[in-house]
Amino acid sequence: MNLNSVKHVYICNKKTANNCIKYFSNATQLTIKYYFNISDDSNSIILNRIIPLKQITKLTIDCYYFSFQQLINLLHFLPNIHILKWNFINYNENNLPNDTFEYVSKTNKIKNLDIKSLCTLDLI
Repeated sequence: MNLNSVKHVYICNKKTANNCIKYFSNATQLTIKYYFNISDDSNSIILNRIIPLKQITKLTIDCYYFSFQQLINLLHFLPNIHILKWNFINYNENNLPNDTFEYVSKTNKIKNLDIKSLCTLDLI
């Protein structure tokens, strides 16, 4: 199996990521589906063992309970994202981003943003 040809890595849950022993060195796209809690830095270490996070240019979050803070925490480790697709149910964060948000907003390269949600754009 030639893993060098893999460009898109699709992760369905944290258990899958934890148990993965392959490294996809040329991946440029990452999709996270269903349940994958990325609330702490250890998850970025797990993901970085599977794919080189700094070369990911397209991120798709198809996980309806993936919070805004989780997204910001993940983007902190993905500085070269050009395309971001995020599906979520609603926005109800009480404590909005902190220093991580400022860092991400200054260093990230997002050019295309596709948000699917059940709340209004004003709320987002």
